Amino acid sequence: MPESVTISIPQSVSVGVTSSVSAGVTVVSSGSNLLTVTESGPKGPAGPQGPAGPAGADGAQGPAGPAGPAGATGATGATGATGATGPQGPAGADGADGSPNIASAITISNTDAAFSHMTSPISLGTSVEAILRDMLEKYNLSTMTLSSVVGSYENTDGSFPTASNKTLGNSSQSAILETGQTLRTTGCNFVVGTPSQTTDNSVLFKVGSTTLVSGVADTATSASYSADDQVKNSVTTESSVTFTVQVTDSGGGSDVTRTATRKAYWRNRVILGASSTSSIADATEADTLYDGITQMGSNLNKGDSWTVSTTSDGNDGNNHTYIIFPASFGDLQSVIQGGSLPVLSAFTDLGDFTITNQYGASISYSFYKSNSKGAFETGTSLAITF
Repeated sequence: MPESVTISIPQSVSVGVTSSVSAGVTVVSSGSNLLTVTESGPKGPAGPQGPAGPAGADGAQGPAGPAGPAGATGATGATGATGATGPQGPAGADGADGSPNIASAITISNTDAAFSHMTSPISLGTSVEAILRDMLEKYNLSTMTLSSVVGSYENTDGSFPTASNKTLGNSSQSAILETGQTLRTTGCNFVVGTPSQTTDNSVLFKVGSTTLVSGVADTATSASYSADDQVKNSVTTESSVTFTVQVTDSGGGSDVTRTATRKAYWRNRVILGASSTSSIADATEADTLYDGITQMGSNLNKGDSWTVSTTSDGNDGNNHTYIIFPASFGDLQSVIQGGSLPVLSAFTDLGDFTITNQYGASISYSFYKSNSKGAFETGTSLAITF
């Protein structure tokens, strides 16, 4: 580094101070009797930078700037729940009389047939529109509906369960009983469509041509009668019985009988069975076979085709397969196995025998037996045509 020298000067010496005494010597300062000079050597390298001083304190906050522009409007919030209904306001004043109803009763004095269906007098308060419609529109007869017959079907032990609503047959044969089985009826349920058009107490209910109850109100919906009024059927061929409810519609100028019906059908049972019996000598043996045969299928039938499948009993090497059906059906027409193979020739007609069914009806039955035992595998489909 530069070397400084301080020189003491006697008071009697006068020194002229210049900024530079000689090359490499620089006068640093002078004073009374003193002279300080510095010899300037070459400049040394820069020393390392000292550590940064601590951060200065924050200055005072400047004055607030002007307000910025207003931001965009936010989205609308969800609608709140509907508030409670306020109290009802007072009733308004009565309006002018504009009633469409007649102010007094009208007696129909016109004897023309066009008015014969109208009821006289026309009551006070009847609407003018109703009167016009009664005069001008085509008269529509009341409907009549037989909803159900109340009754019960005989059990095989001769007893009867509690009576209940039986819809029986209408457009389809939905109620089929076995020949000899009794249907006991105790009443019916019905609906008269327009009681204002029908004659009071004109409802009646009958089975076949026999009336079981009459004088029932047209505003009623049911009628009942003694359980002794039974329907019995012991015929040996297809049969049916018709139940009828009727009412008299007198609102159109003349009496018209409106009816609704339901039917019960009786059918004989047909059986596909399996038995070790190989022959039938008489009606007693036939009856024993009919009662004791193992049924692979049975059906209440009126002589239509019947498709049924065999069970393992038909595949048993000890059993013949039997087709048993009422002799009234005639000869067996065909038996088709599996939908395509004719096998009628695999059966032998053992003849016709009178048997007594489970409801006590005596019926002549035909018995067809398979020629071999275990003739059909389990689940074989047989389409039988009588």
